[in-house]
Amino acid sequence: MEILITHLTRMDGDRVCVAGLTEDGEHVRPVARTGHLTRGDAAIDFQLGNVVRLGNPRHAPENGMPEDWLIDVDDSYAVRTADDAEIHERLDAVAVDSLAKAFAGLEQHGHNRWAAPPGRIFQSLAVVRAHAWRLIPQPQWERAVLGYRDAGLPAVTLPVGDLRLFPEGHELDFGVLQQMMAFLRMRDPVLVCVGLSRPWANDDGPELHWTQANTLWPDRASLSEWLREAGRERLSRTRPPTLRTGDQLREFFDGLDAQQVDGDPEEDWATAKARIAASRTAGLPQDT
Repeated sequence: MEILITHLTRMDGDRVCVAGLTEDGEHVRPVARTGHLTRGDAAIDFQLGNVVRLGNPRHAPENGMPEDWLIDVDDSYAVRTADDAEIHERLDAVAVDSLAKAFAGLEQHGHNRWAAPPGRIFQSLAVVRAHAWRLIPQPQWERAVLGYRDAGLPAVTLPVGDLRLFPEGHELDFGVLQQMMAFLRMRDPVLVCVGLSRPWANDDGPELHWTQANTLWPDRASLSEWLREAGRERLSRTRPPTLRTGDQLREFFDGLDAQQVDGDPEEDWATAKARIAASRTAGLPQDT
């Protein structure tokens, strides 16, 4: 079995959740037969946009999760990387305009959050077209949420678990979030790979399958170019300037002169020479 990796979500610790689409447009969630999928796996074979051949897959639906397939991680490998046109075509073919079309039995809980009771869902993965969307940073909880206009529900807010927003661990990288927001700003709708969680209880409430945004994809554009631009921009901030000509050297020192320097200004060369000459006859002034 081969799947195109379209969902890549951070979990606790080093764990990640991966899912993708078969050639027939069916969602598949690979689950490690032993251990779990990690950030290391996501950095090699299970990257977004890779087509991965799953090792010894066996269908093992559990807790209303019909997309679960047990695999041998060591026997799974990427066979190729899909181009932007193929990724968009396959996502668009399965996309719907409302969470209500994707997941039966959703109920509103709290502020625009949606969840489904166990036993009332028949799928746990989907792709939704999000119109009039906005990404909202929530630094107090180290996360961002996606709000958008849903065609079938009054209002929707989804916590975003997209692994690309958590490059160093469990903490949200707000710089990466700003870059993603800038890239997506002029693109509407955004294709959102959405998932239902395993059942868990929020505060003192019942155990529910909670909706979340697993991965964001721009409509008819690729985040691969955003990733390349983000990498180049981050590299440019740390790379020392290249000085190959006299003009570049003068521009470099002019820039240093223009910078605000804390403390006393550096003594000019004429004053320094006068101090040196005086020291040869009278010696340097002594502190008293």
